[in-house]
Amino acid sequence: MKRTLLICLALLCATTFAFGKPYTQQGIAYLYDYKTKTKKPIGNVSITVAYAEPTTSRADGTFTLAFKDFGAGKHLVFAQQPFSPGLTVLNKKETDNWSTFEGRLTLIMCSKKDFDTCKQNYYDVGFKSITQRYDQKIAALKKESADYQRRLQELEEERDRIMDNLRNSADAMARIDQSELDDAMQEVLDLYERGEVEEAMQKLEDMKLEEKFLKTLDKKHEGERIVAEATEDSLLTLNKLRTSVDVYKNNGNWDKVAETLKLLADKLNTIDDVFEYAYFCWRLNDFLEAETYYKKALDMLEKRSDTGSNDFLYQRATLLNNLAILYSNTQRLTESEKIYMEALEIYRRLAKDNPKAYEPDVAGTLNNLALLYSDTQRFTESEKMYMEALEIRRRLAKDNPKAYEPDVAGTLNNLALLYSHTQRFTESEKMYMEALEIRRRLAKDNPEAYEPDVAQTLNNLANLYYNTQRPTESEKMYMEALEILRRLAKDNPKAYEPYVAMTLYNLALLYYKTQRLTESEKMYMEALEIYKRLAKDNPKAYEPDVAGTLNNLAILYYNTQRPTESEKMYMEALEIRRRLAKDNPKAYEPDVAKTLGALGVLYYFDMGQESKGETLLRQVLEYYRRFAIDNPKEYNPKVEMLEGLLNNENQ
Repeated sequence: MKRTLLICLALLCATTFAFGKPYTQQGIAYLYDYKTKTKKPIGNVSITVAYAEPTTSRADGTFTLAFKDFGAGKHLVFAQQPFSPGLTVLNKKETDNWSTFEGRLTLIMCSKKDFDTCKQNYYDVGFKSITQRYDQKIAALKKESADYQRRLQELEEERDRIMDNLRNSADAMARIDQSELDDAMQEVLDLYERGEVEEAMQKLEDMKLEEKFLKTLDKKHEGERIVAEATEDSLLTLNKLRTSVDVYKNNGNWDKVAETLKLLADKLNTIDDVFEYAYFCWRLNDFLEAETYYKKALDMLEKRSDTGSNDFLYQRATLLNNLAILYSNTQRLTESEKIYMEALEIYRRLAKDNPKAYEPDVAGTLNNLALLYSDTQRFTESEKMYMEALEIRRRLAKDNPKAYEPDVAGTLNNLALLYSHTQRFTESEKMYMEALEIRRRLAKDNPEAYEPDVAQTLNNLANLYYNTQRPTESEKMYMEALEILRRLAKDNPKAYEPYVAMTLYNLALLYYKTQRLTESEKMYMEALEIYKRLAKDNPKAYEPDVAGTLNNLAILYYNTQRPTESEKMYMEALEIRRRLAKDNPKAYEPDVAKTLGALGVLYYFDMGQESKGETLLRQVLEYYRRFAIDNPKEYNPKVEMLEGLLNNENQ
């Protein structure tokens, strides 16, 4: 489970807190004014943090959080977001990273209406700028060579990917506290807000922030006399540089975002900045770069002097957990399991002394390990992990349902999926129904956050009904899930199109099984179009889905007496699966054998190419004999069946 890694400010100053002793944490709340770009203290803001008594800011903006048995240097979790009528949190990124330390917490509120107006303005400006930029590129491209169609599609896909992220970057820009900016940076944002994007970007480039930042770092080594001045100058430039990242994100300039984050990671050399760049690379599927910087963050952590402290252990476990997720994404499952186990051991040790603070992390890692075991057919171990995670999350949700009910539903959904895989359908349905009830309830209050989860459970429940011969109920669930996912994909295709394709694929299977073959083909073709498009950007993630859809389409064509089309689909699926099996034979060789077998049957019995068909079937037999060594129960019957078929044909 991803959790933002931060270096607590408690490391920078001596602390008087002790585990198990009550203490208080001071803070101050401000009201930010978008018109004047200033802020002033504000009272009557309700603040509710887990493990602290609810409190309200005083007339001078100050507030006090009273804790009991929580400890210093710990991440604070809001039971509900700070509230005052008509207001919203401006500095959400900072408040999400609050931790207990000697110092004062800062909360900045702003008008919800003004925030939404500012956010929409940034979105509109970014949309116009991106559209104009890509319209110009497309217009220029039309004048070029016969390569036009391919490059045009690439440009349009690039534009779509950037549009997907626009609303998030607009949100980040709207949260900039402009009262902290100097006149030059303020002028950049004023130009941008007015839609004068080219002028703003040119001024940003003219400021040469990266160059100035490097110079201010060098100044610190010139002598004690100017250290303070250089430090202040460096911090000011750093603030501008971080603001420029938000501007580049909103303008869709991901190359500049990557360049700037990498610069900060390399030059500041803090775990926070290294981790942020690693996570950015992981989100863009640049797994090699992400791994390099995750490991760099781990190396930096090991050089600290407090290697026995709880804060050190927590940060190490969090980094290990993220690295394990990356290894799982790249099919390095043995390494992933090893790292998950190390992270889990650390979290368990921390939770013994402070269960309230660390049990959520224990449950998260257990859930991740259970997923890994399920993917590798280790169902008994997977169930054990899920059950322990569920017990922890149910207990946490009793005290704080808003924070932990989504996790309860997630584990119920995963456990139901495991039971479905192991033919325990009654238990599976019970788990799905409980997860669906929780997720529907959460989606009523926050549809944007929880509708995707509702769609996931609907899809899984539809699969269960499909497998237990309840086609009417299955179709109903699929259609409801598809309606939600199509709606979500309109606003964010990159995030939700894979799930649209998955549900279309499942519906195609259902229609095929119930002899609605025209509808089945239509669903397969739409799913295939989406998967092929996704595979261009991320072949490792989506080529298996392309091959699976092609294989099923080939089966449909075979059973509707269209052997030529069937052969074409099998051949394309086989080419992909052979290529995947070269890098990961254990995962993909069974799929190669399936497609070879189906193609062999097609040649032998339907296309009059007995010799060619027999050759392919003998290749399948060799695969089955090898598979039977590790899995005799599944493959010995297949070996006997295929040997009998081939021997009879040769007599």
